Amino acid sequence: KIDFLYSYIYAIPLSIVSSAIVIPSVMHLSKLKKEFMIYESTFSAILGIVLFNVVVVSLSSDSIISDSIIGLLATLAASVIIAVVLVFAVDRIRMEVKFVFIIAITVWFVVV
Repeated sequence: KIDFLYSYIYAIPLSIVSSAIVIPSVMHLSKLKKEFMIYESTFSAILGIVLFNVVVVSLSSDSIISDSIIGLLATLAASVIIAVVLVFAVDRIRMEVKFVFIIAITVWFVVV
């Protein structure tokens, strides 16, 4: 018999709607519905990763609640700050190909 917490950890990755499945599946939908499904799958993946990280870190910590909440708040604060910086940076770019800049900055944040 598996504990509820371990079952929950195993179920989190299965509950994430993969953009690799959504993007090819929305070919015949209207533009508005395509955008919604793609954004929803992206948001689902981000929240799933953050939730999975919080649950796994809380298992390995002595003070489950405080470390999880502090880690979650730190992740959210860093995400908001980085998103605001990216929005201002992309707004100032006058090139037609802005996604290359976004990918470069995202890779830089991941590496650093």
